[in-house]
Amino acid sequence: MMLTKGKKIFAFLLMLSGIALFVERAGLYSTLSTSKINSMLQERQTVNVHEKTSPCPTFAPQATPTCPLLQEGMHPLSAEPPFSCRLQEIQRKCKERNLNSKFQRSHSFKYGASMPLLMCELPKVASTTWQAVLMKLNGFPGDVTKELLHRYAYSQFPHKTLVRVDDEQAERIIKQFTTFMITRHPFERLVSAYFDKFTNRSDMTSYRRNAGVKIARNQSPEFLHGIRMTSAVGDMVALKSSPEFSALGKQQQDDVIRYRHVLRSGEISFQQFIRHVLTHTRNVNSHTMDVHWRPQVLLCQPCALNYSMVMRFENLVTESNRLLKFVQRDLDINFTFPGANKPATQNTITAKAMQLISEADVNRLRDLYADDFYVLGHDPYRYSGKN
Repeated sequence: MMLTKGKKIFAFLLMLSGIALFVERAGLYSTLSTSKINSMLQERQTVNVHEKTSPCPTFAPQATPTCPLLQEGMHPLSAEPPFSCRLQEIQRKCKERNLNSKFQRSHSFKYGASMPLLMCELPKVASTTWQAVLMKLNGFPGDVTKELLHRYAYSQFPHKTLVRVDDEQAERIIKQFTTFMITRHPFERLVSAYFDKFTNRSDMTSYRRNAGVKIARNQSPEFLHGIRMTSAVGDMVALKSSPEFSALGKQQQDDVIRYRHVLRSGEISFQQFIRHVLTHTRNVNSHTMDVHWRPQVLLCQPCALNYSMVMRFENLVTESNRLLKFVQRDLDINFTFPGANKPATQNTITAKAMQLISEADVNRLRDLYADDFYVLGHDPYRYSGKN
């Protein structure tokens, strides 16, 4: 594979830095399943005991203990700490919960024509930046822009996907390629998806105008105080002069006018977003959730696929660079992952957002993402709702 050097590589690195800043900016801003909740409670209470008896701490992503080998002939990265511990714990927990299943090919698994690297793409987990890296590693000749990446996020070009090959070829790719996924705390990913898709902090208005407006309409009876939705989104003068509007109190009139903007823009509140997520899964199931907040274990199937490497979002740059160093070991290039590990800002934003919803709803979210918390080693009690 021939790749450009010199000024083009430097320009590419500058471009990646811009994409990283874009991704970072986009990320800113009751019946419970008792068995799952109790299971998580029990694990949280016994985490200290587990750390004393296991070389793989449950909630210690920064730790790098030496762990036993998973199996003979494993991928070299799989034998390195901290990745060996993570893979060992994932296998143990999948078996413990009987979550092992047949691997399903999907659009989430992307690879290129030249570089033997297979990524499970998880939206809101540095997927945009990693797509750009994969494109350039595989010799994509053009400029990689955020518009290009979003346009082809779920299609064959510029990446290949496992859904386009048969089972035999998919199995061969998985065995021969370096496979990886990046996991992120479910609530941080959820909050990032909200700000990116449903607020004016993002310039992607099409999502708000479609999904956001639909959610706003479904929840409109609570906010319109009896005013018909067609009247609320219509002419403002006609709305204010209608008998129904005039009969409302001042506070209710203000509510209707504020919600009129939501109906037209799709800029729903975080509380409305969470209600939508919980209602959808209650009425249907988590397998049909939007990919931007669908559970990670459903998208990346870590119980069915033995990854070469499972990275943590909080260590994104450091661990991404370890992978890049490995795949470039025999090449005359040295791409590095842009940016720096900055989990503190996102942690604060997530904590503030979760305080906007009730602890009962937070518990429902813990139930919804129970397998993500347990299998991938995230603390379900890191964030709490309002009292």
